[in-house]
Amino acid sequence: ACVCHSGLSAIITSIVGGTDISVTVADPQIRGQPLIAMSRGFQVISGYQQHELTGRSFRIPDQTADGETMFDLRSSCKTGASFTGILEGRRKSGENCLTLLNLIGLSVAEDVVTGEEVWFLIGFHADVSDLDNQEGIPSDKLLVFNQL
Repeated sequence: ACVCHSGLSAIITSIVGGTDISVTVADPQIRGQPLIAMSRGFQVISGYQQHELTGRSFRIPDQTADGETMFDLRSSCKTGASFTGILEGRRKSGENCLTLLNLIGLSVAEDVVTGEEVWFLIGFHADVSDLDNQEGIPSDKLLVFNQL
């Protein structure tokens, strides 16, 4: 279907905003891949409200990970390829947290103005802060999560 890219943001926000599943949506066509929508579930995990992160880059502020994980995450943001990894971050309260992120690119339409593919980055987040370290998730379970 052909649509105007700018009109999709409001639709996506209304669909995602009310869910308790921790999900974010970012726009990779805009520099920095800013968040355009987040669910109530993500607001609970991060401590931030929708208006505080909308328009900011696709991450919990102060999020860090090892070099390979960050390379894979950046690659996913550019291409839409699937990414799954554990990221260290900080909630709005200042509390450290671990987030299991599954990120995928989702193609939704063709822009009527430019003719380009319109796609978004969809992030599913799980709070895994109760794990002692990044090895806390059994590798066979992480492999299954990667295949979803």
